[in-house]
Amino acid sequence: MEKRLKFLPAINDRTLQRTKKLSITFVIFSFLIIMMIGFIVATLNFGSRIQTLKNNVSVLNSQISDYHTRIQTVNTELNFYKQALLVMEED
Repeated sequence: MEKRLKFLPAINDRTLQRTKKLSITFVIFSFLIIMMIGFIVATLNFGSRIQTLKNNVSVLNSQISDYHTRIQTVNTELNFYKQALLVMEED
């Protein structure tokens, strides 16, 4: 540090310490800003995945509802044919 002071006599020790503190502060703030951006991106990505899962669940629910409707239709038809067979057996 003394060599630097010899080459740059206008820079004293206090100015050098201030410069070091400013550079450390800049590095810390830069790191915090990068961390915040990373957190925001991760949160948005997580939200997008949750939305995709919600859409998939919605599609699966509609398919289950459709299958349930088909099963009810088949049960109704089976009951109709069962009744028809009973009537035919009685005759």
